Amino acid sequence: MYVLYLSTLSFILFTLYNCFSDKRNKNLTCKKLDDKNNYSFIIKNIEFFKNGKCVELKNYNNYYFKQNNIELNVNFIYDFFVVNYIYNNTEYKYYSENGFLTFPMYSSEQIKNYVYINKISSAKLLVTETDNNKISVTDEIDILPMLIPFIGPNYNFYEDLEYIGTNVTKLNVDKILTYLKCKNENTYDKLDTVNKNYKLLFYDNFNNEYNIDSNYLRWNPELKL
Repeated sequence: MYVLYLSTLSFILFTLYNCFSDKRNKNLTCKKLDDKNNYSFIIKNIEFFKNGKCVELKNYNNYYFKQNNIELNVNFIYDFFVVNYIYNNTEYKYYSENGFLTFPMYSSEQIKNYVYINKISSAKLLVTETDNNKISVTDEIDILPMLIPFIGPNYNFYEDLEYIGTNVTKLNVDKILTYLKCKNENTYDKLDTVNKNYKLLFYDNFNNEYNIDSNYLRWNPELKL
């Protein structure tokens, strides 16, 4: 009788162990799959530019779940290219003058998941034009919709790629504005990046103003209360 009791108890414990063990393993598997799905990048297309014009557009629409060296497969010399891609249901742009592309730019460990983030709430481009009578007129352009895709997944204009050993083309303000002018010539027809007849202003969550007077686009996403 005692032996039968022990056998029954052992069977019950063994069954319970397997049940919870399977459930735990399934949860772990689901988490790994979720992590993989979260780290999913899609290249929509790559635009190649030469002498201020888009000379070729290559469509991809490919998913990437790990970093790869992408063959650009172009038989001409270009000044720069812009990658249009999607991460976490958000469209981004990546500017480069390199002859190669590592994509995604960040590994899964390098992607930052902010709890609170200091976002750019507004971006204005003030373009001043002076006529022959030396009368100056300043146009204000809402540049945020076209500029914000260059912010990147880590919300810092890819600045951190310099510090993690990636050969990255820093986002020069004049060159990005030249790209925007190529895409929207009518909007930026008065813009002169050579003589710098513009002023670029950013505004944060609290409407603080930032005069972007450096050569490169930068933004600190850490929220300071």
